[in-house]
Amino acid sequence: MARWRMDPSDFERELAAAIADELREAAPRLAGRVLRSVALDVHPWHGHINLAVLTDDDPPYASRREQRAEMASWQLFEIVPAPWPRAAGAAAAMRAAYQANRGTGDAFLAAAARSLDDARVTDVLAAYPLAPEFERFVGHPDDPDQRNLCR
Repeated sequence: MARWRMDPSDFERELAAAIADELREAAPRLAGRVLRSVALDVHPWHGHINLAVLTDDDPPYASRREQRAEMASWQLFEIVPAPWPRAAGAAAAMRAAYQANRGTGDAFLAAAARSLDDARVTDVLAAYPLAPEFERFVGHPDDPDQRNLCR
């Protein structure tokens, strides 16, 4: 349920639970694939959150920067069709908070990055084969350098 005054820590917890649930449910679709990246495409001003997965079925990229910049071309860019039902409340609350105070955008992007590092997500990812170069990625949509906000 969307809460107008959701703070980034509540957002982080809600989003981490949604990510873990979706990755758990995606196991049959991801069977036999090596995961190269799990990423979130987050746009606070639109209230948009997208869970994306890059696997060994996707073509290789020349660099991390290119891999990140080309996220929308990943075969599993929308592993869950948009709008993402499990994240709908968090997305709506993020948008409302941003519209009330545009200074909250970076806080929600950072919270999204922390959600990918949450123990629940890590536990689910442990069940998958991960590439040696595996990364969790959240970037700022307006950052041309595609810097990773995840640890």
